[in-house]
Amino acid sequence: MPVVYRLVSSDIVSLYLDSRAEEQQALYAVGVEYAFMNKYILRAGSFDEHVTAGFGYKHPLFRIDYAIDYSRFAMVSKVGMSFYFSRSKGKVKKNAVLMAEAKVALSEDKQFRKQRDSKAKDLFNEARNSYHQKCYLTAIEQFRRLKLEYPEFEMADQYYDDILVMMDEKSRGVNEDNLEWVSYAIAFVSYQGKHYGAAVQEWEKVLMFNPEQEEVKSYLAKTKVLLIDENKRKQEKEHEENARQLFARGSDAYAAGSWVTCIKTMEQVQSLCKGNPGTWAIELYLKAGECIDKAVKTLSGSINKSSGKRKQKVLPKQNESTIHHDIDEEGSAEKYRAGLVLYAQGKTADAVRLWEIALRMNPANEKAATAIDRAKSE
Repeated sequence: MPVVYRLVSSDIVSLYLDSRAEEQQALYAVGVEYAFMNKYILRAGSFDEHVTAGFGYKHPLFRIDYAIDYSRFAMVSKVGMSFYFSRSKGKVKKNAVLMAEAKVALSEDKQFRKQRDSKAKDLFNEARNSYHQKCYLTAIEQFRRLKLEYPEFEMADQYYDDILVMMDEKSRGVNEDNLEWVSYAIAFVSYQGKHYGAAVQEWEKVLMFNPEQEEVKSYLAKTKVLLIDENKRKQEKEHEENARQLFARGSDAYAAGSWVTCIKTMEQVQSLCKGNPGTWAIELYLKAGECIDKAVKTLSGSINKSSGKRKQKVLPKQNESTIHHDIDEEGSAEKYRAGLVLYAQGKTADAVRLWEIALRMNPANEKAATAIDRAKSE
């Protein structure tokens, strides 16, 4: 009674259970097999006081298997080898070319992620130092930047929330008798809410208590410029309105089933949010990210359903205006490259899914179509 479970990647776990009656006695056998990276196999099992183990390696041209059987009386080893004569050298060569390209993409991706992680850690250390020095105005902006540019760096969320809660309590005089810190907190809350006039008044009070407060001096000067420069304030307001309009347009595209248009529009929303300090920017940025994830997931599902019916590389004929509107060459190239990284990691199924999305975003992406055919022929 075999049971096979395919994981999210191309890894496969297989479970086997067998039983038989012999001389009025029930005998059971159980085994498990784990295949990963589309080439390596590990096995283990047990039957009638025997313990077995083994491994295998699968190459495009041949396969090697080794097994060992332990019992009370002996230990038996077996080696097997299989050759695939029907696989042409041309196909193997093409797949090797694809793997070579994928390995280059994987190496570049690792280097990029290493540099990205290093920048995120440096920014986090700067933000944490500002926090411990009680420069909360500086710290909140640094943690906000971490949340927007490096959303995977979850430690920033805790510090960010702690600062907001602490400043809100201090602004209301909760557990705080120091008037300097009460004024600082009121100014902080006012500044975050874009009530710059109230923030200026409170910061001037802080400087009366402590004229050496360098952080307050800096933000006071910056805020006075904001008060004078009404055009900049209007521009920030326009950015918020534009971001909300784009978000509404992206939501409509999602509801209409225009997944690529939805993804592109929500990415524009995130781009606008990155350049703005308001709390609305984080709210819209996160909502847009959730919508992008849902659109990509739905798009992938629809492509998987139709991929079995596709006998050629050309997609079904559609209205010309719809095709032109939904083509995203740059996004298609990014999905193709991300697929190469997964393919180099042995996650062929995930790679094919991204290449199919790339082909949907740009039907003229021959690299994606070729990669799909080569991967499925393995």
